[in-house]
Amino acid sequence: MNRRATKARVRGLRAELAGEPEVRAVYFESQAEAYAEFRRLYTCSTSVKAGQLPASYRLLLHAVTQPTRDDLVRRIYTLPGVTTVSCDPSNPCVDVGRSGG
Repeated sequence: MNRRATKARVRGLRAELAGEPEVRAVYFESQAEAYAEFRRLYTCSTSVKAGQLPASYRLLLHAVTQPTRDDLVRRIYTLPGVTTVSCDPSNPCVDVGRSGG
């Protein structure tokens, strides 16, 4: 999430994410919570320091296929206020970005 996003934009983004048909639940994570989750998931990464990760939303999806999930990631990249999208490290969304690559 863009660090300079207004409160209204943050709320609007949540509503847009929750409205995606593949999304089962949306959870807000503060900057500290996002960093703690990053540390939990990526135990080998010491290059990212506290304060480098923005507040974010964590999405739980319904059962979807890989192509459907990748299409969702591409759509999320187009939403105002979104700067990055990460996927579960056990099924990363590599080669899925703003350009659709």
